[in-house]
Amino acid sequence: MPIPLPEVLVWTNAARVTLTGQVLGAMADAVTPIAIGGRRGSPVDDLARTLELPRGDDLRLLLVEHPPEYLFLATWEGITLDDLMVAHEHGITILTLEPLAVQLGQVPAVALVSEQLPAFEASPSWTDAADPLQTLGILRHFNYTSTGPAEHPSLIARLTEAWRLSLALMGMPLRIDAALAGPSDHMPEDLRKMTGHLSIHARLRGGSTLSMFISDQSPVATRQLTLLGDEGQFVVGEETYQLYQADGTLLDQSDHKPDGGRTFADQIVLAWRKLLGRSEATSQASLQSQRQSQILACIGACQISVRTSEPESAARLLELHV
Repeated sequence: MPIPLPEVLVWTNAARVTLTGQVLGAMADAVTPIAIGGRRGSPVDDLARTLELPRGDDLRLLLVEHPPEYLFLATWEGITLDDLMVAHEHGITILTLEPLAVQLGQVPAVALVSEQLPAFEASPSWTDAADPLQTLGILRHFNYTSTGPAEHPSLIARLTEAWRLSLALMGMPLRIDAALAGPSDHMPEDLRKMTGHLSIHARLRGGSTLSMFISDQSPVATRQLTLLGDEGQFVVGEETYQLYQADGTLLDQSDHKPDGGRTFADQIVLAWRKLLGRSEATSQASLQSQRQSQILACIGACQISVRTSEPESAARLLELHV
């Protein structure tokens, strides 16, 4: 008998129903969708009818009636952290396009087993590079760019990923200076509604620095990280990378040409398939859980800095929430 495919419950909305259909279509040979959830509305209803799947608008009920291996959250719309506790109680892995928490006061009481897709670390260029950090020496500067159109993904999702990468590679910043531009330079209370072009600069211990440019209003989708160390430089994008010595000598680079045609749905599928291939699905989730408060403190510092036009300390925010 063939081995049953992992089951997945899908939660989406009208804005991301097309994306959801693309992802499910590409994953048809790897997972089995069991239901489509989300607020009632014709686009989501149509997707359920097209896939001939049950339709629901109560996430807790869907999870209790038929607990799947995965919960795929294309949107945060219509759910709460309390809803996701049901997933935790049933040992369900949460695959989400949006961060589960965006402020320090929203940290779950328990470590939810979750993965935010598509992780930059799952891109072919990142996984193909052979331990480039061993070549760079002491890291002096971190520069990350993440841009694209709205919803692919949201600004807060891009910002969460940027700080996750920075904290893993550079540690906690001392002071964060952020500015928001675009249709509105207003920083909303609900960070899930934040939109525009976000520029960030920060100082780190040891004299290192970081800079980020994050946008959900760009016509061009790109993610690129540049690391500059005493002994070299590493530049890595979605599909290519280059590793240089301090004198400019090229040490290593991608051995394939980028096709330039990878969509947001393709990135999600690639990251999901790599997750399926991992022997321990909670390894990255566990690491992210340990850093979650630091990530949210850095996001909070960005929010305050935008409002005050002054640098803010993420460490101070952490102390206030102990």
